Amino acid sequence: MKPGEPKEITKEQFDEFAKRTGGHASYGHNQIILTEAEKGKYVEMEFENDRRAQSKQTALYVARRKLNAQVAIVRKGNKICLGPGKYMPSTRGGKKK
Repeated sequence: MKPGEPKEITKEQFDEFAKRTGGHASYGHNQIILTEAEKGKYVEMEFENDRRAQSKQTALYVARRKLNAQVAIVRKGNKICLGPGKYMPSTRGGKKK
């Protein structure tokens, strides 16, 4: 069989594969988080390091801009908190060399 050629599988194989891949794409997941926060839920996310938290913060800002969601996003170290409120732009420092 050549790479990229379709191959028929069973429903059980499909279900097993779908279970392993997760529920949402990250962009869709970010939209869900933002809409829930805009509706009144307060959310806190903790990451293994500051770099991952900053990356998630950037992704949330991109999704927020497209949705025009009025959500407060605050990051301290490796924690991000979201909640309903007026959008506040973040001031991020430059990269360490």
